[in-house]
Amino acid sequence: MKFTAISLGFWLTSFLYVVKLTEGARILAIVAVPSYSHQIAFHPIWAALSRRGHQVVLFTTDPIGDPSLTNLTEIDFRHTYDVIKNIDYAKLRYTYDWMTLQQGILQYKSLAIIEEIFKHAEVRKLYAPNSGEKFDVVLAEAVITPGLYALAHRFNAPLIGKSCNDNLLCTLRVNIVCN
Repeated sequence: MKFTAISLGFWLTSFLYVVKLTEGARILAIVAVPSYSHQIAFHPIWAALSRRGHQVVLFTTDPIGDPSLTNLTEIDFRHTYDVIKNIDYAKLRYTYDWMTLQQGILQYKSLAIIEEIFKHAEVRKLYAPNSGEKFDVVLAEAVITPGLYALAHRFNAPLIGKSCNDNLLCTLRVNIVCN
């Protein structure tokens, strides 16, 4: 089953509508890819959820930084840009096809990104066994950081994968993780 932006929007809207009937949701949002294009696509969503009374904790490499969004807590992972800064995509496109680049180099780099996130002090406080933290849902970008999906299990929350593009690799990865 292929998930499109429309079907993701439908399920997310349905979930949030049910939550809205009772109270605001506590949402863990994860966009771990150090790429501005991956981050900016979701900024309006996080802002809208925050303005509607949902408590959003966001893992991001490009914080919104809007102090009026009082329900938005941003954990800044800007330093993970260092993990991928030495990749010369323009040069590599002549050596590797896109799938090989994704599966080889970027998958390898994603392990370093995941490690950086899990060892961050604020994240460690969140997932500590006695933290008392609870989330109603985990929204995670379904790209190169499947190790972070374990947080949904830790918080006993449903995991909703999302993508900033309709990429075959993203769709395959979501299907692999969900099946």
